[in-house]
Amino acid sequence: MSKITDRFTHFSQEPLYNTKAVVQRTGVAADTLRAWERRYGVPFPERTEGRQRAYSDRDIAIIDWLRQQTESGLTISQAVALLQTDSIIEQPTYDLAPLAELSNDCVQALLSFDVLKAEDILNQAFSIYPVETVCIEVIERVMVAIGDGWHAGKISISQEHAATAFMSLKLSNLIHQARTRSNRGVIVVATVPGEQHELGVMMVALFLMRRGWRVVYLGSNLPASELLHTVQRLNPKLVALSATTKDNYSQAVHLLQELHNVPKPPIIGYGGAALSGTTQQTVLPGIFLGYNAGQACDKIEELLA
Repeated sequence: MSKITDRFTHFSQEPLYNTKAVVQRTGVAADTLRAWERRYGVPFPERTEGRQRAYSDRDIAIIDWLRQQTESGLTISQAVALLQTDSIIEQPTYDLAPLAELSNDCVQALLSFDVLKAEDILNQAFSIYPVETVCIEVIERVMVAIGDGWHAGKISISQEHAATAFMSLKLSNLIHQARTRSNRGVIVVATVPGEQHELGVMMVALFLMRRGWRVVYLGSNLPASELLHTVQRLNPKLVALSATTKDNYSQAVHLLQELHNVPKPPIIGYGGAALSGTTQQTVLPGIFLGYNAGQACDKIEELLA
């Protein structure tokens, strides 16, 4: 197993960025950066002739990693110790019962078209739990409950569309905040042609960005020819595709085969309800990534290790 510090060795150490640029890219406040530097010696930027701090791509990657660890529940001192010693610190466990209550409350707020209340509920969850936990234990559960209600005829199309639009906007904002100029590698993420459901694949893109990958997210219902052109142009390390409805299964099979046949094909991963059956996993070209965004990201990092 590679050491934690190994993930930063390929980043440039050339001091290129001032503090403002680092704040914009990592979301870590300038005062926090200086406090970490004083107390823990991390990061340790070089100084210009005018005594201004100058950070490298490696500094930015380390800062972003520390931010992710503190958001997952570690103290900054634990995160720095983990970075410096490569020891394993037991990750905190969370009581998920309050999340189930928040999920139920969010469903009721969205069914009442009360987006302000739904926003307050999600903000409350994000203030307590890591982003990934909220996405899987609240957002995903909310949308499954609303989808099941719609299929059962208990929820109107308007309610389902309003809830989907709300969650899509929330995830889009999180993706925007998570973007980084990491050199860790390019991953292309998209749905198959014809697929309109993208919340799950948006979570995959978000989680990968928060782990330091450069993700090119192409959204839903992209024509196969466009996706193939983009893959050949970018030469990504991996392409991750999603299909949730059975109607799109044949499109998924065709696209996976086309990707498999391109010159120097990338690693191909797939997920979504339409592709998650045991039979599909044995016959489809590519690798099944898991049943939720967290599993998908773990599998992707395992494939790219």
